[in-house]
Amino acid sequence: MEIINEPKNIEPTVEEEKSMIQHFCEHIYENLGSGRREHIYQMALVHEMKEADKTLNIYTEVTQQIYYKKHPIGFVRYDIVIKNDMGVTTDIIECKTVGKLTPMLKAQAQAYKRDNATATVHLVNFGLNKVEYEKILY
Repeated sequence: MEIINEPKNIEPTVEEEKSMIQHFCEHIYENLGSGRREHIYQMALVHEMKEADKTLNIYTEVTQQIYYKKHPIGFVRYDIVIKNDMGVTTDIIECKTVGKLTPMLKAQAQAYKRDNATATVHLVNFGLNKVEYEKILY
Protein backbone atom coordinates (compact mmCIF):
# COMPACT_ATOMS: atom_id res chain seq x y z
CA MET A 1 0.00 0.00 0.00
CA GLU A 2 1.39 3.38 -1.01
CA ILE A 3 1.13 6.25 1.47
CA ILE A 4 0.47 9.59 -0.15
CA ASN A 5 1.71 12.57 1.82
CA GLU A 6 -0.68 15.43 2.42
CA PRO A 7 0.26 18.55 0.46
CA LYS A 8 2.34 20.97 2.49
CA ASN A 9 1.01 24.36 3.48
CA ILE A 10 2.20 26.76 0.77
CA GLU A 11 1.79 29.88 2.91
CA PRO A 12 5.18 31.37 3.75
CA THR A 13 6.37 30.96 7.30
CA VAL A 14 7.45 34.00 9.31
CA GLU A 15 11.08 33.20 8.48
CA GLU A 16 10.32 32.77 4.77
CA GLU A 17 8.41 36.06 4.67
CA LYS A 18 11.21 37.81 6.55
CA SER A 19 13.74 36.34 4.17
CA MET A 20 11.74 37.49 1.14
CA ILE A 21 11.59 41.11 2.32
CA GLN A 22 15.21 41.01 3.43
CA HIS A 23 16.19 39.51 0.08
CA PHE A 24 14.54 42.39 -1.78
CA CYS A 25 16.13 44.98 0.50
CA GLU A 26 19.59 43.39 0.35
CA HIS A 27 19.34 43.20 -3.44
CA ILE A 28 18.40 46.88 -3.55
CA TYR A 29 21.24 47.77 -1.17
CA GLU A 30 23.74 45.83 -3.28
CA ASN A 31 22.65 47.79 -6.35
CA LEU A 32 22.13 51.27 -4.88
CA GLY A 33 24.55 51.23 -1.94
CA SER A 34 24.19 53.44 1.12
CA GLY A 35 23.56 57.16 1.39
CA ARG A 36 20.37 57.49 -0.64
CA ARG A 37 17.19 59.19 0.52
CA GLU A 38 14.45 56.99 1.97
CA HIS A 39 12.16 57.62 -0.99
CA ILE A 40 14.67 56.06 -3.41
CA TYR A 41 14.78 52.82 -1.40
CA GLN A 42 10.98 52.87 -1.01
CA MET A 43 10.39 53.08 -4.74
CA ALA A 44 12.98 50.38 -5.43
CA LEU A 45 11.25 48.11 -2.89
CA VAL A 46 7.85 48.76 -4.47
CA HIS A 47 9.35 47.90 -7.86
CA GLU A 48 10.81 44.61 -6.51
CA MET A 49 7.52 43.61 -4.85
CA LYS A 50 5.42 44.40 -7.93
CA GLU A 51 7.86 42.54 -10.12
CA ALA A 52 7.56 39.49 -7.83
CA ASP A 53 3.75 39.65 -7.59
CA LYS A 54 1.84 41.87 -9.99
CA THR A 55 -1.43 41.27 -8.10
CA LEU A 56 -0.31 43.10 -4.96
CA ASN A 57 -2.25 46.24 -4.07
CA ILE A 58 0.67 48.48 -3.09
CA TYR A 59 0.36 52.14 -2.09
CA THR A 60 3.00 54.67 -1.06
CA GLU A 61 2.89 57.66 1.26
CA VAL A 62 -0.51 56.70 2.69
CA THR A 63 -1.94 59.01 5.35
CA GLN A 64 -4.19 57.91 8.19
CA GLN A 65 -6.10 60.12 10.63
CA ILE A 66 -5.16 59.67 14.31
CA TYR A 67 -7.77 60.21 17.02
CA TYR A 68 -7.54 61.03 20.71
CA LYS A 69 -10.75 60.50 22.69
CA LYS A 70 -12.66 60.36 19.40
CA HIS A 71 -11.24 63.72 18.24
CA PRO A 72 -9.00 63.94 15.18
CA ILE A 73 -5.62 65.25 16.26
CA GLY A 74 -3.39 64.67 13.26
CA PHE A 75 -2.17 62.34 10.61
CA VAL A 76 0.49 59.68 10.27
CA ARG A 77 2.07 58.83 6.93
CA TYR A 78 3.09 55.28 6.07
CA ASP A 79 5.87 54.67 3.54
CA ILE A 80 4.42 51.55 1.91
CA VAL A 81 1.02 49.94 2.50
CA ILE A 82 -0.23 46.65 1.08
CA LYS A 83 -3.98 46.04 1.09
CA ASN A 84 -5.98 42.93 0.35
CA ASP A 85 -8.73 42.81 -2.28
CA MET A 86 -11.28 44.09 0.27
CA GLY A 87 -9.19 47.20 0.98
CA VAL A 88 -7.98 46.08 4.40
CA THR A 89 -4.38 46.95 5.22
CA THR A 90 -2.36 43.76 5.60
CA ASP A 91 1.20 45.12 5.69
CA ILE A 92 2.93 48.40 6.45
CA ILE A 93 6.57 48.83 5.52
CA GLU A 94 8.49 51.68 7.14
CA CYS A 95 11.81 52.49 5.46
CA LYS A 96 14.62 54.31 7.26
CA THR A 97 18.09 55.50 6.29
CA VAL A 98 19.86 55.91 9.61
CA GLY A 99 23.10 54.57 11.06
CA LYS A 100 21.25 52.04 13.21
CA LEU A 101 17.67 51.32 14.26
CA THR A 102 17.01 52.96 17.62
CA PRO A 103 14.45 52.15 20.34
CA MET A 104 12.54 55.30 19.30
CA LEU A 105 12.21 54.12 15.69
CA LYS A 106 11.05 50.72 16.92
CA ALA A 107 8.50 52.42 19.20
CA GLN A 108 7.20 54.38 16.19
CA ALA A 109 6.70 51.10 14.30
CA GLN A 110 4.94 49.61 17.33
CA ALA A 111 2.56 52.60 17.33
CA TYR A 112 1.80 51.83 13.66
CA LYS A 113 0.90 48.28 14.73
CA ARG A 114 -1.38 49.57 17.51
CA ASP A 115 -3.14 51.82 14.98
CA ASN A 116 -3.53 48.92 12.51
CA ALA A 117 -4.22 45.72 14.42
CA THR A 118 -4.76 43.64 11.27
CA ALA A 119 -1.51 44.72 9.66
CA THR A 120 1.98 43.33 9.93
CA VAL A 121 4.50 46.15 10.32
CA HIS A 122 7.95 45.77 8.77
CA LEU A 123 10.72 48.16 9.80
CA VAL A 124 13.62 48.30 7.33
CA ASN A 125 16.76 50.38 7.66
CA PHE A 126 19.06 50.92 4.71
CA GLY A 127 21.94 51.80 7.03
CA LEU A 128 25.55 52.76 6.54
CA ASN A 129 26.93 49.22 6.27
CA LYS A 130 23.96 46.85 6.04
CA VAL A 131 20.21 46.39 5.86
CA GLU A 132 18.41 45.99 9.21
CA TYR A 133 14.97 44.38 9.34
CA GLU A 134 12.47 43.97 12.15
CA LYS A 135 8.96 42.58 12.04
CA ILE A 136 6.66 44.17 14.61
CA LEU A 137 4.36 41.58 16.12
CA TYR A 138 2.75 43.64 18.90
